[in-house]
Parts: sequence; structure tokens; C-alpha cells
Amino acid sequence: MSRAEVFHRMLQKVREPFMRRAIKREQLPCAVEAVVAGGKTCIGGIAPSTDAASFTPVYFQRLLAAAEDVCAHRLTLFGVVRELGPEIDWYRDYAHGFSCPRVDAALLNYRDPAQCGDIMQLWWLNRHQHLMPAAIAFHLTRDERYAQEIVAQLQSWLDACPYPMGPAWATSIEAAIRLLTWSWLYRFMFAKGRPAACTDSFLSQWFRSICQHRRHVITHLSRFSSANNHAVAEAVGVIAAVATWPDLFPQVRVPSACHARLCRAVARLVSPDGVYREQSTSYHAFVMELMINACLLYEPARQDLVKPLSKMANVLQSLVDERGNAFDIGDCDEAVATGIVPRDSEYYLDILRAARGVIAKAGGSADGLVSRHAFWYAGAVSDVPHTAGSGDFSTGGYIVWTKRIDESLPATLCFDVGPLGFGSLAAHGHADGLSVLLHVNGEPVLVDPGTYAYHTELPWRDYFRGTRAHNTLCIMKADQAEIAGPFLWNRRYAVNVRHVTLSPHQLNVNAILRGYRLGRQAVSHCRQLEWNDHLQKLIIRDELIGDGSWGIEVLFHVHPDRAVEQRPGNRFVISGMGYEVEIAYSSHLRTRIACGELDPALGWFSPALGIKRPAPAIVGEGSVIGYDNLFTEIYIRRA
Repeated sequence: MSRAEVFHRMLQKVREPFMRRAIKREQLPCAVEAVVAGGKTCIGGIAPSTDAASFTPVYFQRLLAAAEDVCAHRLTLFGVVRELGPEIDWYRDYAHGFSCPRVDAALLNYRDPAQCGDIMQLWWLNRHQHLMPAAIAFHLTRDERYAQEIVAQLQSWLDACPYPMGPAWATSIEAAIRLLTWSWLYRFMFAKGRPAACTDSFLSQWFRSICQHRRHVITHLSRFSSANNHAVAEAVGVIAAVATWPDLFPQVRVPSACHARLCRAVARLVSPDGVYREQSTSYHAFVMELMINACLLYEPARQDLVKPLSKMANVLQSLVDERGNAFDIGDCDEAVATGIVPRDSEYYLDILRAARGVIAKAGGSADGLVSRHAFWYAGAVSDVPHTAGSGDFSTGGYIVWTKRIDESLPATLCFDVGPLGFGSLAAHGHADGLSVLLHVNGEPVLVDPGTYAYHTELPWRDYFRGTRAHNTLCIMKADQAEIAGPFLWNRRYAVNVRHVTLSPHQLNVNAILRGYRLGRQAVSHCRQLEWNDHLQKLIIRDELIGDGSWGIEVLFHVHPDRAVEQRPGNRFVISGMGYEVEIAYSSHLRTRIACGELDPALGWFSPALGIKRPAPAIVGEGSVIGYDNLFTEIYIRRA
């Protein structure tokens, strides 16, 4: 931590009592009627005439089903359906049946599961994004039941969680995301007139809380080592509040200040070739969605963000295969900006569609019936089938190559050549340097096994972001960098790309990872990927640069839905839909399949936080000496 950051944190401690007092004293600057009269209710780029007839029957019925789930107090958190009961407990971790104390957020250590359970479960519930389907359904049907349910849940939250009570106030990003979500709830509910359920009493309490949220965010901005995706979310949340309810902030020049802060954050966090520097596909898309919101809500932001958003869209287009499956690199917590686009199988494609629409400023009505969530952001969105493309994004950390093995068998490979993560913490990065990921025929084959845990089950947190959990070479079972905390790394490595050749029939990449420390010794790992088009195989050449001999593992983690068979001659065959992938190791290595091992952990896959399942990990292990070459071959063929 730098001296400037230490001084900043000390100053925040001194200022905190005064800031808290000011937040508690927030009052409405004008009457509720004036706030409503001046409130902005346009919805993205869509035409005001949009109604239920504009959507496909399948989309509309799914929307109504989701809205009924809201009314039934049923929601899905991290892939699991939760029944919240007649009265929602906003302090309860429903996944673990644990309720945290109803005390001032300053007295809570949200990192301690003994106090708060799994804080991610609490935070995601308190973001209120589960209410969005009901708001959209009300907008399209004007069925007052949906508005009444939204108001009832918001009123329940306002009564249970006044500032500064509970984990919902523990960090500024939570307040900012709530502001952004609330702004869209308001727009959907008020776009065609004030709902009967929104009484003056309710609106007075809600608007006062919005004022408190805004002040809480701007007095607790993420700076220095914390200025990652949080900084983007905070700026966009405040922009959303001021853009939606301008009469609540009559003397505050917040949009321009937050706009400037947002642009600075994006400049720091997005590489020149469009890669999000936290080295996480999930956060790449999340930050894109935040930027889309800023573009829609504040025109000056759109003018400044279109260029980096376009570059990020190019990267995401390459990272997502034909069926919408992304190379999920780094941490994934399934964060979304508003709940308009849910974290379903179409999330990455919908964010890509929305970004393209906002960049083109499409707006208006769709030519046909709408079936995409992205419509609410971008208006008319293209339904052209997605195709992944090759791309050299090595400045930011990825090299993506697409290849058609035959006319109907696409394959996409991603080579991770990025740094550990962003800033001094590298909080959301994994020790996955020189990892190889592979999708074939729209199916994940060689994968990053996921995240599983943030603040709970720390040994599993360490495993899922460690080197052995990735498709690279691991030396002496040690991580490429030193884990210093759940969101902190020491002894960082660096990757340099020496050579890149990409074409439809050629792949040749050479990169070196420097700084792999084993005690006092530093070892460099050089990995070369070369495609032999005649034999339809990928040749991986690994070399350790240094004096000595080391025990190594060459690992490939396979998606649990794929079948793996070990065959004679150090060969493994992975079977998928209409294809086979064969991995052949050097003859002097010992090979095996690890699946669900515990001591030490190996062979696990996590599709969402809190969920893990055994999955095959193909392991080739042995000893090598410095400057020896180790070859692994990967064949891709039609089954």
C-alpha cells in the first residue's frame, strides 16, 4: 500500500463521523410531486409505443413467469432457486440459513462468515435486481399486482435497512448498483404514468434513501488499490440517479464530475486492444454493461465511451463461441448491472448485442418480434448468428484463434498471455499464465474450472485461483505467484509475447512467463503453440529456463459434461457432440486422470459461486531439467 493510500485511508477515518452525520440528515429538496414531474422515464433506445405485442410469445411468457416468481418471493441466486418466504429477511443468507446481526454496517466484518454468512448471497439479494422482471411486466401489462409487489418489497427494505444498518451499506459499490437498479425500476414503472401503488408516503421515503445513497457513494469512492470495477460502478450509479431524478439534486454538478471519473477509470482498466485488465471475462462483460448504461443515461458519456466499448466488444466477440459459451477466465461472481439482462446462457451474447446497438445508436423499434433482453438497452438488435473471430489481444492478455476443422466443425482456442491481474492487488486474477482453453463445436472442452468462493471456504478459494487449477505447466505443485489473501497476490509474474502469427490455417505463438519463484530461485516458463494444418493437431512446446531439475505437471482441465478416456501410449480422448479431442503427452511422463481429489484438491469444476462438482483433470507429471523441451500434442477431429 502506497503512502498516498495510507494517508487517504487515515483521512477517511477522521472524516467518517462527519460524513455519516451528513448522510443521516439528508432531506428531500422539494416536494414529491416535483420530483415525479421532473423524473426521466425514457427506457434505453426503445420506442414509447412498445407493448406486449412487440415480443415473441416465448419471450413474453418467460417474462411473465419471472414476474410471478417475484410475486411469490422466489428468486435464483448463483444457480439455485431460493424460496424467501412470506416476509423477506434482508439480513439472511438463504443459502446457508444464516442471518447476520441487525447492526450498523460499520460494526460488521463482512469478510467473516461467522458474522455475515456468505456475504455475496446477502449483497445480491439487497441489490433488488430480482425485481426487474416484475417492473418490465408492469410496463407492458399495467397489471397493478406487479407494481404493488415491487413497492411492498422496496418498502420492506427501506424499513429494515435504513442508513447505515446492515450489510447493504457495507461498501459503496452496493449502494451504487442499487441506485442504478432503482433508476430502471422507476423508469419501467413510471414510463406510462404513476402507478397507484406509489403513494406519496412511499415515494418520500424512497427518494430520501436515494439522496442518502448518492451521498454515501460520493463520500466513499473506491480509490488507489480498490479502484477496479467498483470505481466504474460507483460513477455509473450516481450518474443514473442524477439523470433519472434531477430535481433531487438541483445544485449538484454530479454528472460531469462522475463522467470524468468514469472516463479515467475506463482508461486505466481497459487495455489499448480492449481487454479488461482485471483478467476476468465475467468482469469484462459486467463493466461493458455498466458502460452501456452510462451511454444510455448520459449523452456526453456515450461520446467518450463508444471507442473503448467498441474495442471491448471486439474482444468479447472473440471470447464467446457460436453457442454463446465464453472462455470464463479469472473470477466470476455473476454480477450484472441492473437485472434487465439476467445471467443466463445468453448473457454474454446479449451484452454484445446491446453494445453493438448502443455503438450504432440503433434505437427505435425492431423489424420483427423481439426475443432478446438486449432490446431494452439498445432498441432494435441484430439477430444475425454470432460467429467468434480470431484476435491478437496480447497487449491486454489474450490470443484467440478460430479454426474450422471441416465445414461444420468450428474450434476456438484461447491462449492466456496476460498479467496476473490489475493493480497492486490483482484481486480477481488467477495464477493461470500461459493457460490454454479450447471450445469445439460450441462446447467448452478445456476450461478454467471457475471460482467457487470469495469470502468463505478460503482453502477452496486458493485452489480455484491457483496454478494447478489451470491448463498450464505447474512446477513443484507451487503457484506461479504467492497467495497473500483472498483478493491479494505477492511475487507477481510477468508474461512477454515473443511472436504471434494468426491466420485461418496458421497459429504460431511464443510467450514466456518470468518470475515463477520457487523459494529463492526464479524460473521462467516458455510455451509455444503451433498448429499443424496437415495433421490437424496443435503442438505445445514447454521449456523451463533456469539451472536445476524440477518436478512438473502439465495439466488440462476438462469440462465435466465431456467424457474422457485414457488410452495406451500416454493418450487421452475427450468426446463431445460430433467430435473428439485427443491429447498425447511425452512418453517419459506419468499420466493419469484426477477427478474430485481432496488432499491436495484437484479435478473440480465450479459453475457458480458456492457450487462445485468433480470434473476430469488430465495430468502428465515427471521431472525436467533446465532448457529441456517438453512436447504435448492435441488433435481435433470429427467423431
